[in-house]
Amino acid sequence: MEVRESIKNYLAVVMEENGIQEDFADDESLIESGIIDSLSLLKLIAFIDTEFQISLTLDELDTNNFDTTDHMVAFIERRVNLNN
Repeated sequence: MEVRESIKNYLAVVMEENGIQEDFADDESLIESGIIDSLSLLKLIAFIDTEFQISLTLDELDTNNFDTTDHMVAFIERRVNLNN
């Protein structure tokens, strides 16, 4: 499964669990829009770690890496390429 598709599918589950019905753009802030909160962010980071088999460093736990779908995809693709 493609990185973007995997992230969007995960976020759709999170939104459903939180009763959020709205759609979002790939460049929309997920934190500012309330789609993910602090607990959801931690779960998202755990999902990324497991799904893409990348261990995140403390420096990488910057909310900017996880604030939008576009940022997450770019970050994950960069990390996956570093590991190969």
